[in-house]
Amino acid sequence: MCTQANKVPSIHNILAAFFSWLTLVGFVVLPGTFTSLKHSNLLTYAQYSSSEDGEIFQKIIQNVSLLLMAGVMCGIGIVGTCWLWEKWRKE
Repeated sequence: MCTQANKVPSIHNILAAFFSWLTLVGFVVLPGTFTSLKHSNLLTYAQYSSSEDGEIFQKIIQNVSLLLMAGVMCGIGIVGTCWLWEKWRKE
């Protein structure tokens, strides 16, 4: 086990840390976009209204660009981690 750990190139160790941090940052930033959801009356209003669902969620989500950024960071982190896992799982 220790011999196998020494065979991993330094760039893969750096990439593993980078992808882990990207995933973590994405998970930390993602809930911040829904901070107003808990105290919002728009969801109860939506049950009795004929407005479209997309308009309601656009009002609830505070930062749509932040949501997109967090999703992209999570996606890149997970895909990168899976790529490294696939590359090194047989060795």
